[in-house]
Amino acid sequence: MLACKDAQAGMPLLDRYIGHDYDLLMVSDYSLGNAAFERFGFSEKLACFQVAYYGKRPSNKSELYIRPAEERDLPILIKNYHLVNPEELEKLVRRKNILLGYHQDQLVGFIGGSVSRR
Repeated sequence: MLACKDAQAGMPLLDRYIGHDYDLLMVSDYSLGNAAFERFGFSEKLACFQVAYYGKRPSNKSELYIRPAEERDLPILIKNYHLVNPEELEKLVRRKNILLGYHQDQLVGFIGGSVSRR
């Protein structure tokens, strides 16, 4: 992961530390990500956006909640998430790296980290 606000400053760091044999790269700057995508010949990219809520804390009566995924959640995760294989999903669940989001009692989404490949 490289966090950098200036693509011109970040690219030399990537050239120094990242080889063409890497299959996963995370950068926090959109233009740096695009430059790295071209330079290192990646075949796919996924754009993520960081957001923050600085407003007043919601009441505890909210119908929204999150919880860490558990082993019993693996079938729904495996059915709907295809960027990693089922064995990697199992590791993520064991590490509590996947969070499930609910509205009332209905699963509406999930998010989590990835298994390091290096």
